[in-house]
Amino acid sequence: MLRSLMRTVPRRAIALAGTAAAAVLLSAGIQPAAAQDKDTLRVAIWSLPFAKGNPYNGHNRPWIYAWSAMFDGITIFGEDGELQPMLADKWELVNDTTWRFTLKRGLKFQNGEEFNADALANAVNIVTSDEGKKWQLYGEMRSLQGATKVDDYTVDVTTSAPEPVLPRLFAAMRPVAPKYWADVGSKDFPEKPVGTGPFRVTEWTPDRIVMKAHMGGLRKPGTGGMIMTALPEDAARIQALLSDQVDIALGLNNDAIDEVERAGHSMSITQSTGIRVLSLHEEQADSPFRDKRVRLAANLALDREALNAAFFGGHAKPMGQPGVPASFGFDASIQPYPYDPERAKQLLAEAGYPKGFKSVAEIISSGVGGWLLAYPQVAQDLRKVGIDFELQQITLADLLNKLLGQKEWGGDAHDFDIDTLPGMDALRLRTWHSCQNPFPTKWYCNEEAQELIKKAAVETDLGKRADIIHQVMQIYHDDPAGLYLVQEADFDGINKRVQGVRIVQRHYFYDEIRLK
Repeated sequence: MLRSLMRTVPRRAIALAGTAAAAVLLSAGIQPAAAQDKDTLRVAIWSLPFAKGNPYNGHNRPWIYAWSAMFDGITIFGEDGELQPMLADKWELVNDTTWRFTLKRGLKFQNGEEFNADALANAVNIVTSDEGKKWQLYGEMRSLQGATKVDDYTVDVTTSAPEPVLPRLFAAMRPVAPKYWADVGSKDFPEKPVGTGPFRVTEWTPDRIVMKAHMGGLRKPGTGGMIMTALPEDAARIQALLSDQVDIALGLNNDAIDEVERAGHSMSITQSTGIRVLSLHEEQADSPFRDKRVRLAANLALDREALNAAFFGGHAKPMGQPGVPASFGFDASIQPYPYDPERAKQLLAEAGYPKGFKSVAEIISSGVGGWLLAYPQVAQDLRKVGIDFELQQITLADLLNKLLGQKEWGGDAHDFDIDTLPGMDALRLRTWHSCQNPFPTKWYCNEEAQELIKKAAVETDLGKRADIIHQVMQIYHDDPAGLYLVQEADFDGINKRVQGVRIVQRHYFYDEIRLK
């Protein structure tokens, strides 16, 4: 029944969108296919980067989808999460607080500036400046201290404490043209950013980015240009794909596969870099979830396999720890929680809730990933054992305000994720889901795990570091920080005229795409 219901959703959505969706497409500057430049790659996304072309103020989606076109990282990840060279040829640990990067030669920024050691040193200086410390990237690498040019293509990067995974974090260190940045400043640079990526921005409006090919960088594009358009509604992105008005529709759901394939197009399905979690407020004084037995009960009450089959076509992976298989420190020996509603009821009774309890879970109102449809099934499973969640939709802005303490939580749980980007590191859970959560509102703290997190953070022997993180993963399994759902799958619609799509750890290789 669930599957048949899911298959009807896209048809209804598209039918209802009808002329309204077409009007949205036209207002966003998307013209019928015949009017488009046949050598231009057209991408629809649900939201453009809020920081526009500032690559230091964000690092995951939706930002990464735009920045993959404009910039290159110092390093990059492979299919299994292994670290690979990008703008750097190699790197080595000089001492506990110094990493040396040897850079590629012969590359140019999109404005003709040379890419060299000055560019990487400049990027580090930007991130560690007073202004840069307010941006998101610095929050991921707070030990970053400075950079010293050794020669024209060698840079020593220093940290205030050992940072064993700095080369992994530097996948998100995307150099900008240093002279251009100095000339226009951080306020104007995002409007027309200049990096080494395969496409240079020529126009940036509130709902569209227009780019042209850049042939002087590391990645030579196979198309003459690229246009990325913001279409917040799923139905509009699907309609744009089905009517040949875009070549790639990002952030679709499993329920769109039938419609997309019936029209002769295809759906790219890739594993995400994180897991979806319903964060349970263990730190809230009056929350039932202060008792770990209640949190374990919630995890045992969820039938992840059924959820995966019904809403994600079997493409998501049930999880039992806050990491993904491609992340550093993931422990393959820790299995997902079994579906055991009877044990869940026993745990609730032991915790003093034999008849269960009522609560509120706040979920983000975006349809990206299909979670607005999936969360009612999660609530239904929990209700069967006595955890009666009322689902309340909030916006992403609401969530940020609640995290910052500017709004009160509306219940005992909230929709979130545990992502491993930018370093593909399972220890990234410390950023949000640990005692060192930097926000005024905290929801989870395990002191034993925190001591191990501190130890792993500065362990330069990567084998030892992995062993310590495995211990952290086990603690987070036994004393869960939330209801671990699944490793999410990303669904992107691909037009039949597109060839060569490759996505690795959410990095789009737009340069490899060719158009028929």
